[in-house]
Amino acid sequence: MHPTLVDQHLNAELLTAGTTHSSINIPEISALIAVYLSKKDLNSCCQVSQSWQQQFAPLLWRAIKVLFPGLVLIHGTVPADKIEADTAIVQKHGRHIRELVVHVHIPESSGANPFDETALPLHNELPAVLDCLSITNLTKLQLAVFSNNREASQELIERNKDTLRFLFVGFQFDSKNKPTREQKRTWRRQGNKQDFRVHLFQLPTLANLQSLYLEKCYLTKDRFLDILRGCPVLKELSLRKVQLRDPQKAAAEEKAPEEVPMDDLDLLESLIAEREQDPQYQLVDLPLPAPDYQHHGIQTFRMCGELYLVLEHFPNLKTLEFYRFDRRSDTLELNDFCAAIHSFCPQLQEIWAYGFECSMLPRIVDSTRHLVRFRGCSDLKTVLSILGHTDTLEEANLSDYTERTFLPLRFLESCPRLKAYRSSHTSTTTQEVLASITESGWACKDQLRELRLSIKGLSPAPINEIMVALRARRVFENSHRVRLAAASGQAAVPNEALFRTGEVDSMSFHEVLARFLGSLPRLEMLNLGTGWYRIPKSASG
Repeated sequence: MHPTLVDQHLNAELLTAGTTHSSINIPEISALIAVYLSKKDLNSCCQVSQSWQQQFAPLLWRAIKVLFPGLVLIHGTVPADKIEADTAIVQKHGRHIRELVVHVHIPESSGANPFDETALPLHNELPAVLDCLSITNLTKLQLAVFSNNREASQELIERNKDTLRFLFVGFQFDSKNKPTREQKRTWRRQGNKQDFRVHLFQLPTLANLQSLYLEKCYLTKDRFLDILRGCPVLKELSLRKVQLRDPQKAAAEEKAPEEVPMDDLDLLESLIAEREQDPQYQLVDLPLPAPDYQHHGIQTFRMCGELYLVLEHFPNLKTLEFYRFDRRSDTLELNDFCAAIHSFCPQLQEIWAYGFECSMLPRIVDSTRHLVRFRGCSDLKTVLSILGHTDTLEEANLSDYTERTFLPLRFLESCPRLKAYRSSHTSTTTQEVLASITESGWACKDQLRELRLSIKGLSPAPINEIMVALRARRVFENSHRVRLAAASGQAAVPNEALFRTGEVDSMSFHEVLARFLGSLPRLEMLNLGTGWYRIPKSASG
């Protein structure tokens, strides 16, 4: 391929202009140079290209992702064979990077034991990215790396300790190579105390850190408190598969033999059951002694898979989040957890429970002094506990594992401050709803802004009639669909043709319901089973 006129001039005069080829390797700049080439003013063109690079290079490199075995930029994926050149580019532009995500995994075909550091494959390109000394201005850093990348990860955090706002630290392993339960028992009987987690390296003082996520690691309780002391403005904390170890307890376990064989699970469970039935282990509503240290900035605490007994250190906690709890926790741990909520978390007002074992929720909800928002799974007992906070509840988003909601009308009738209510499938009939709005009345009538209510037997045809009466506009979840509908002039009015063939039943009911919903002065969003609609202010009140 013959060089173009632009290439000929660049090769001949580029060096004299003090610019490299990489500085104009942008299509817009190349086009600009081609336009001005006829004026024989290449020096000015190169100055323009340098100006463009200085302004736009920081934007292009503001956020990158490093996924083994390639470097993934915000504009696409780079092949693995170009990792050396890409690492050099990262080194050059590292000062512009604000968000960095490093995520690695063990190839399933390797067959390596993820808990044996000597068996881990050595990936030279990954430390090369972590070791870029020019990366010193990160505000968001996510590290999901191997255990043998701890030192490089620690140094990277150290270089960015003054600017970090968000930090995620986790250690990866291949789930297919995860030891079986029998292997764990065998290794413990052989004296292996490692709990298949990676020891967390020492974190520096992070004066500006606001969110901290820790995953798949272990550390001592004292080290954990030191981390909190080093993050004075921390607002959000998340723990997943993190073990907080007590050094004294661990030393005692090493000296004393195990009294209960690990393979005798029946005996172990029977001893736990006997201990739980002992009155001295029952929860007593007495004030607990204050801990030596409390972090007054943490407002959100997220737990995944297990309860963490550290709430006594978060006196200003406002939000508790639970994820992926597929089995009930130990009763003693639940007792201590609830006692800490009652004694040390007076400002707790939000509970999010997604994928949570519902049998533990009533105790947790009852321990909360002022519940304002609840989102997630809830069985009937949990619903009754939530209804114990009718004076303070402002938001309820309820469903159980079968996507059902219990006693939906009770919330609307008894919670005067309720602003947002979402229910899933219910057995509530049109007669019950009619009695609720005409006889019982809704206590939240003047405050309700968002409502999702499922009514048994209410077909799409009367729902559409209600939306037409309220002059409601359909809200599409996909913004692309919104633009297409707006372009075709169909975004504002519900598609009545979809319901013309349907049987319009319960006409009197849907007319009464439409009139009642139209009288709610602050109702903005409505979903009766066919999607979300936005109600104009003129239609309500």
